[in-house]
Amino acid sequence: MGKKYAVTYKLGKTTVHIVAPPPMKEEEKEIILRQFHFAAWTAWNSLPVDERLKLNLGVDLTAILQHRLTTLFKAE
Repeated sequence: MGKKYAVTYKLGKTTVHIVAPPPMKEEEKEIILRQFHFAAWTAWNSLPVDERLKLNLGVDLTAILQHRLTTLFKAE
């Protein structure tokens, strides 16, 4: 049997086991990422509109746009 945990830490009397995902191809990672993205949007869209608007009030859109632009230009 292979390793059960990627790494284990002992913090005083507490043991923390870190589990890493199995090795996978880039295409598999993209599929999983799309599935997470879809699930998140499904959850978001299930909220009432007034609740979504309230949550959006606390978001700094400037930081989000800067991150998106930086990511976009790194890909080129």
